[in-house]
Amino acid sequence: MVSTVVLASLASVLHCDVIEDPEDNATRMNALGITRAMETLYLDDDFVPASIGELEEHCQTRWCRNLIRVDGWKRPFQISNQNGIFHVVSSGEDGIFGTADDVSKMVNFDRFQSHR
Repeated sequence: MVSTVVLASLASVLHCDVIEDPEDNATRMNALGITRAMETLYLDDDFVPASIGELEEHCQTRWCRNLIRVDGWKRPFQISNQNGIFHVVSSGEDGIFGTADDVSKMVNFDRFQSHR
């Protein structure tokens, strides 16, 4: 009985973390792909793109050329730099940057300093 309650509780917690909106899910996955590409390019080439355009230029003939650069609503991401902390940002469902539904994924290159 106790194990059933624990498993049911765990299932409800896991379910709460799942986002039901497919566009939001796609946005989060695509943003994660962009951040991972940025981290790899930084480690491999000491290159940090300041925009999606720079990322596209650098990736034209590389492994990251097929990276998805749009969010779940088919709008391009933006890359912002705030004091060396980079954010890959989607304007969210409303299509307007700077509103509550924006989706952002942070990239902090400082954590890689020990690998260089």
